[in-house]
Amino acid sequence: MWYLPELFREDATYATYIVALIVAGLLTIIMGSLNSGISSIRRLGTVLLGLVFLGYGAYLYLFLPSSYFIAYYVFLLPIVVVVNVVRAMNTKRRAEAAEAGPAAPVTENPAIFKA
Repeated sequence: MWYLPELFREDATYATYIVALIVAGLLTIIMGSLNSGISSIRRLGTVLLGLVFLGYGAYLYLFLPSSYFIAYYVFLLPIVVVVNVVRAMNTKRRAEAAEAGPAAPVTENPAIFKA
C-alpha cells in the first residue's frame, strides 16, 4: 500500500481519480441515507452506487492494479445526486406545509403607519 502523497508524486491522475472516487462514494452514500422524500428503492440504489464507487476507490488504492478504468461520470454523479435530494427535500417540505394548512394571518401594527 502506498501513502497518498507518495502516490500523487508517482501518478497524479491515478491518485486524483482515487480521491474523486472515494469522495463521490461517501457523498453519494450520505445523500442516499438522508430521509429526503425519495422512494426507498431510489435511496437504496443511491447508497449501493455510492458503495460501488467507494469500493472501487479502495480497491485501486489498496491493490494498485496494472490497468484500471477511468469513468468520467464519477465527477458528475455526486452533483446529480445532490440536486435530486435537494429537489426532493423541497418538494417534501412544500407538501408538509400544504398539509398543515395556511399560516396565521399577519396583523399589521397600526403604530408603524401613523403619519
